[in-house]
Amino acid sequence: MDPSQKNLEQAVVTKTKVPSQKRNLNWLDKLIRSKNIEPLDTNRKVVFSWSIWGCALGYFLLVGIQYSIMTWVPTYLVMLKGFLP
Repeated sequence: MDPSQKNLEQAVVTKTKVPSQKRNLNWLDKLIRSKNIEPLDTNRKVVFSWSIWGCALGYFLLVGIQYSIMTWVPTYLVMLKGFLP
């Protein structure tokens, strides 16, 4: 084996070495602010859940923006800028 290859392999092994100490990630828990919540076991809880409403609103906005971009941009490019399909 070529000495340069051996040095390269040794360098790769030392760079990918996992530290033996565990890291303290309490700051990450405070940042995420995770909490235990009770399961949504009734239809009433599902309907009045802020998480469900937030996901529904986010999905609505995502689909609405995507639809408007996918339909408006080609029309704009063809009609006003003169691009031909």
